[in-house]
Amino acid sequence: MSYDAIVLGGGSTGASILYYLVQKGLENVALFERSCMACGQTGYSSAIIRTQYSNDETRKMAIFSWRFFGERINKETDCKEKVFYKIGIAYGAGSDQSEEVKRVASKLKEEGINIKVYDPNDFSEEIYRINIDNLEVVTWEPGGGYGDPHTFVNCLANFARVHGAIIKDGAKVVGLELEGKNIKGIRLEGGEVVKASFVVNALNVWSNELLGKYGLELPLTIGREDVVVFEHKGEKAGPAWADLVLGFYSRMEGPESTLVGGLEPEYSKNIVSLEPNYYDPIPIELILKRGVASNRFSYILDSRPRAAWYGFYDISPDWQPILGEDHRVEGLIHAVGLSGHGFKLSPSIGHVISDIIIKGHTDIVDANRYSLKRFLEGRSERSGFKHAILG
Repeated sequence: MSYDAIVLGGGSTGASILYYLVQKGLENVALFERSCMACGQTGYSSAIIRTQYSNDETRKMAIFSWRFFGERINKETDCKEKVFYKIGIAYGAGSDQSEEVKRVASKLKEEGINIKVYDPNDFSEEIYRINIDNLEVVTWEPGGGYGDPHTFVNCLANFARVHGAIIKDGAKVVGLELEGKNIKGIRLEGGEVVKASFVVNALNVWSNELLGKYGLELPLTIGREDVVVFEHKGEKAGPAWADLVLGFYSRMEGPESTLVGGLEPEYSKNIVSLEPNYYDPIPIELILKRGVASNRFSYILDSRPRAAWYGFYDISPDWQPILGEDHRVEGLIHAVGLSGHGFKLSPSIGHVISDIIIKGHTDIVDANRYSLKRFLEGRSERSGFKHAILG
């Protein structure tokens, strides 16, 4: 069997790339997933959807993706299930980050996004009650929110299948077929060779497990992220929140529960497994660590930790994606190094990568800014936020 393009990885990134390849008319395409669609890091994502990015090009992708989640996915895929929950998102910053947060808000206004800059007291009175200690400014993006990763991936995958794409679940790719500096296909665990003109690496944290066999490692570091869901009966959960003072983010996980994660993922060493999973029981030290949110939302002091889980980020040196063709191998395309931005940027990444495959270029961003070669050339796309995960 031979394909025009093969996508490796069935998370939000891989599904988005497959969707756009098919949507743009490329019929002879396939996706190979070692487990099942959205069963890896995507399925454990906090899935916050926002446009407040400091990096100008990444912000363009975030806006494109936000519009896809909010306006296009159900119409374009004929998916009947709800994907996007619009609850709003706020950034709370102290004196060290207030100017950058306000600069980003000003840029977003110019780009047509509804965003407002609040004095913390006014935000607490008008939008949601918070402890304003050490806050200098709050920016409020009412159109933000969070998504359902499994539903999102399944909507895209079902569209792709209906329109001729092949999706192979439980198909582990163990090798690349190379001819000099050209990609020719992939090799599956059972030994089968599948030919392709393009192979797209959307393998996330598992990328170097495959690429390292050929000396094609990417500059990726693995970061671990833990989240805790606090249940607070009788107290309504607030909007999504990014706290640049206390270093946490949160969003509702049901009407009376709040999911809390960190803005400073821990770099992982000596990892036994990169498989995300739930904690059972929940470690007390994790409850205490994520309990920092109680310093902003007092009701969490009396809440009960209901669930906790962990996952992993594939982090590039500047915390921005690696997108486009590998300069070392013609036809090998990367969509990795997503550094915690993967789900929220996945629609735009799918659009960009499909453009590169079909047209050789894309118009929505300057894709060269995300090339692998930038690291050889000493370029960095790191954001102006002190917490690089905010982009």
